[in-house]
Amino acid sequence: MTQKEALDIMKMGHSVFLTGAAGTGKTFVLNKYIEYLKSHSIPPAITASTGIAATHIGGQTIHSWSGIGVYEKLDKYTLDKLEQNEKLYKRYANVKVLIIDEISMLHANRLDMINTLFKTFRKNDLPFGGIQIVFCGDFFQLPPVVKRYGKMEDYPDEDQEFAYNSLAWKELNPIICYLEENYRQKEGETLTKILNDIRFERDTNKILQKLNKNLSSQTKTETLKLYTHNIDVDTINLEKYCDLKIDSPEFSYEVICNGKKNFVEILKANCLAPESINLKKGAKVIFVKNDKNREYQNGTLGEIIDFDVSNMPIVKTFDGKKISVSRENWQYVNDDGKVLAEISQLPLRYAWAITVHKSQGMTLDAAEIDLSKAFGTGMGYVALSRVRKFENICLLGIHDKALKINPGVTKQDKVFRARSEKASQALEKYFSSKEMENKLKRLQEDFILASDGDLVPHELEKETFEKPVKTKTTLVTLDFLKEKLLPKEIAKKRSLKTNTIISHIEELFEGREIEEKDLKYIWKEIEKKYTNIQLKAIKKVLAEDSGLKTKFDKLNKDLKIKIDYDSLKLLRLQIKN
Repeated sequence: MTQKEALDIMKMGHSVFLTGAAGTGKTFVLNKYIEYLKSHSIPPAITASTGIAATHIGGQTIHSWSGIGVYEKLDKYTLDKLEQNEKLYKRYANVKVLIIDEISMLHANRLDMINTLFKTFRKNDLPFGGIQIVFCGDFFQLPPVVKRYGKMEDYPDEDQEFAYNSLAWKELNPIICYLEENYRQKEGETLTKILNDIRFERDTNKILQKLNKNLSSQTKTETLKLYTHNIDVDTINLEKYCDLKIDSPEFSYEVICNGKKNFVEILKANCLAPESINLKKGAKVIFVKNDKNREYQNGTLGEIIDFDVSNMPIVKTFDGKKISVSRENWQYVNDDGKVLAEISQLPLRYAWAITVHKSQGMTLDAAEIDLSKAFGTGMGYVALSRVRKFENICLLGIHDKALKINPGVTKQDKVFRARSEKASQALEKYFSSKEMENKLKRLQEDFILASDGDLVPHELEKETFEKPVKTKTTLVTLDFLKEKLLPKEIAKKRSLKTNTIISHIEELFEGREIEEKDLKYIWKEIEKKYTNIQLKAIKKVLAEDSGLKTKFDKLNKDLKIKIDYDSLKLLRLQIKN
């Protein structure tokens, strides 16, 4: 299937699985569809199975978005608890399109949990509550990460853990959009053939022989090395940096954070750029973000050759281009488009070595790859498929199981290819005449209208990279809190509603920008209205697992304690603390 065909199918509102071999442009098509939706005022929920994958597409993890977090299953208690979450309820009620990238790394059980939550929140028994779902990924790549104890033979087939074996996937029955043209290895037909042979388990022994010819006992310091374990990567990078000349000027760059502390921590944990990095001339670096001006991309390699007047590094890439590097921003954005946290750091990390897991999503000009400790299926395939040309791969080690592909994935891939071909054939009828082309356009317009979008596309606002200094509205409220003003007094001074100020207080408290001691004077003012017995009853109800309205009704109607929503929200923070 071509990229255009996949886009035409998605624009009709069909749920799809967008797949294809490494380098076929899955992320490109995904970003094109996201732009299309946004231009028609349909903001999609953009998620991925891992934090690193989420940063690649500017989204958040599906675990965070869906509310499943670290839950392994949805028992009645957990489901009831999630149902009472008002923010989660609004999220599920308002979403029109959900995108899940790197679907291969999402466990089947987790996908079933998400499907259950959609049906519960939307009170709709259709798969995922009836909205459009877009899965993206390649099951030949890294599988779900599962904590295992004991011997591997004691565990069921890994294939059962893949998302396509979930009940949710079978219910949804997404249209398969299998991209076929390879853009990454276009100049390296040998590598394309090897990767396809690995996928279809053809001539494995010959592949190993061919790869073994690329074995080298001597490493090339200018080439990025891929290892399967973090300890090897960290050791090599530290050793290589320490080996650089001591008399070379050295500069340190720390991450700059803004926003809610808990979301900042999530960003830092999943961002490929380190929290702190020391740089001096000769340091080998890799860019870990795509440049807005397209001077570099995630995976571009180079070396620090100098520093500008602001002590910012100048990188010379391995193709000879000189780039003055400045800080980049990574944002944590909720489904309403609100930026909850942002970190700023140089988009660089040491590039003598990196793990195979962290390399997923990158495109490399050259690499030295050590597969001597490869574990799990898909690891060898992912490592080899990062590189554009076969001749630019130098193996440091390999064992006979490094190229192992799960047999269930191979079998399922044949099904995906056949179904994708049928989808392409079905789409052809829409281009058989002008009348049918108009019908296709109407179907796509119907989906836009059904999603409350605008038929006439509008230009997306261009990203502003240098933002004017602007004080966050919550920080203005924070200044008034420091003066010990009550919410009503702050609201009056700011010409805002009291519940708006209370939402600021909740956000500041959740982001740990204020603590219990900062709110004691507010709590004390509320508590003056009630007896000790009443206060005890209020706090007991607030501690219960129920929604705010349920608590409000119980206190006012059942216990006859008159209390307003604003006071409940503020006192609720005592319980959260």
